[in-house]
Amino acid sequence: LHPLPRPFFVISTRNVFEAHGTYPLPQGKLDRFLLSCSIGYPGLDQEVEILERHEHGRIDGVIHGAGIVEDKLIRHKTPKSFDRVFDTKVLGALTLAEKLRSDLKFMTFFSSVSGAFGNRGQADYAAANDVLDKLAHYMNGRLVGRVCSINWGPWDSTGMVSPELRREYDRRGIGLIDLKQGAVALLEEILHGDKDASQVILMSADPESFS
Repeated sequence: LHPLPRPFFVISTRNVFEAHGTYPLPQGKLDRFLLSCSIGYPGLDQEVEILERHEHGRIDGVIHGAGIVEDKLIRHKTPKSFDRVFDTKVLGALTLAEKLRSDLKFMTFFSSVSGAFGNRGQADYAAANDVLDKLAHYMNGRLVGRVCSINWGPWDSTGMVSPELRREYDRRGIGLIDLKQGAVALLEEILHGDKDASQVILMSADPESFS
């Protein structure tokens, strides 16, 4: 994070410097540079090194939010499908863990409650999230800042909840996380969370609902 003349963030796809627009942050309260990017994992290590040398300065914090789902029972899932879901989360996270400097101020993984409790049809997704949880446990204490994996429950208005899944969650009494409330919870966890807590569950339901 690096101070700028006015607060803004850049939305980028594939290439970290291919900006698609700049937008003012709410109420102009933040004076930091937030770069959001979707990077091809084969070149992620080079991208991290490029960012470190870029005019905006060093990387102070990272939020890893990669993920896809291809829900099927394990007997119906192909190895390619499993790898696609698993690798999307895991490969980038491992590269970041290897390449980022030890003086990073925070590292936050977007994990899922499926990694903590499991979920029908999501063996690959649950396994990938469990890796993020274990990686956070391993990294926390090895960096200057806190490393935390957040096991999110399902989000409303964004994320991976299809209409069918929404009805299933409603049947099981599992609430959806409001987008604004989730964003506030994320910032609270990054800014004020327990330094020793490397794994946190944030959801709008009782754990028994996922059994």
